[in-house]
Amino acid sequence: MITLSSCRTLDFSENNVLSFSEFDSQYSPSSQDHSFIGKFKLYIQEKGYSGSFKWYPKGDGHEMILLSAFNQIISKVVINDDVIFEHLNRENQEINKIFDKTTIQELKRILYSEYNLEPLTIKTKCCDILINEYFKLKENTFYTPKKITIRQDQFQLTLILNS
Repeated sequence: MITLSSCRTLDFSENNVLSFSEFDSQYSPSSQDHSFIGKFKLYIQEKGYSGSFKWYPKGDGHEMILLSAFNQIISKVVINDDVIFEHLNRENQEINKIFDKTTIQELKRILYSEYNLEPLTIKTKCCDILINEYFKLKENTFYTPKKITIRQDQFQLTLILNS
């Protein structure tokens, strides 16, 4: 079980730093037919949110759903050639404002990549994406992300993936 606390400040040291284009050329994409579930922590300025998320293939694309701690849908994003935001919870509109098409497409590429064991910081046009922990897949020699953090001036989103 993972316990999330909104009272703790997160510190990150600089990892192996790559631009998104360097990352794209160095790491191979893996199959995009599997789902991710886990927990998220989000800080927007001084306000904190936490809950769970689901990312899964759907039709010709993928879907990401953020759920509150009470399992209510906060946000739903449909990802294919385009990115469609469905704002399902009017009380949490500021959460929906932090995502843009580029961030979501880059997160998708990062989720479906194979890694070595080094922590990474990926510098994108909109934000920094940190991958600090990994799961080793038993049947393969590569790793998949366990913890991904997206940092921008106004917010910090951490996804903690279940294996």
